[in-house]
Amino acid sequence: MTTLFRVAIACSTTLLLAGCGKSDQAAKDSAAAAAAAPAPAPAPPPPAPFSLTDAAGKWQIRAVPESGTDTTATTYVLTATADTTGWDQIYVVPTSGGTPVQISKVPRP
Repeated sequence: MTTLFRVAIACSTTLLLAGCGKSDQAAKDSAAAAAAAPAPAPAPPPPAPFSLTDAAGKWQIRAVPESGTDTTATTYVLTATADTTGWDQIYVVPTSGGTPVQISKVPRP
């Protein structure tokens, strides 16, 4: 009985060592896979800097608070030019048709 137990332990140990041992084929396969892998794509170029020309136009804006007791939407039309002169907002009030507001300065980033 003890002889059978010793033989079983010896066989199990041999199989464990054989299964966990490193082989040269695995190293060759991983080296081949690394050589065949394509090079990573280059990083995209940085975006162009923002200018007032990018924002020029007529914009209709509607802002609604996400929480609170007053969730009434604020609606206005923003007219933007390519420079700091001529920017204006018209707040649209349902009963009056609009209230003009002049923007005197555009903050610089």
